[in-house]
Amino acid sequence: MPGNQTELTKEQILGCLHQHKDELREKFGVIKIGLFGSYVNNTYDTDSDIDIYVQFGKNNFRNISGAWVYLEKILNRKVDLVYDHKSLNKPLKENIEKEVKYG
Repeated sequence: MPGNQTELTKEQILGCLHQHKDELREKFGVIKIGLFGSYVNNTYDTDSDIDIYVQFGKNNFRNISGAWVYLEKILNRKVDLVYDHKSLNKPLKENIEKEVKYG
């Protein structure tokens, strides 16, 4: 987990995702990336992780793990990365898609 965590807002996180979108696409095949969970619902606290939803061009270990490490580095927070795939729990996917805010 990254050290020296700083307080972030939903807008700052979305701005960071938008700022790094091209690099995430080039390095890890990210098609879409968004924020969901406590930061979107304004229920986060200082110990909250950042919930990120990603759609990859190819769901492979290199892309998924690389994007996860990269996101934790640029956000300086623990990231819970959920990615779109065939076996993703349908109710979970529906809930995420209802609240996700794309960067």
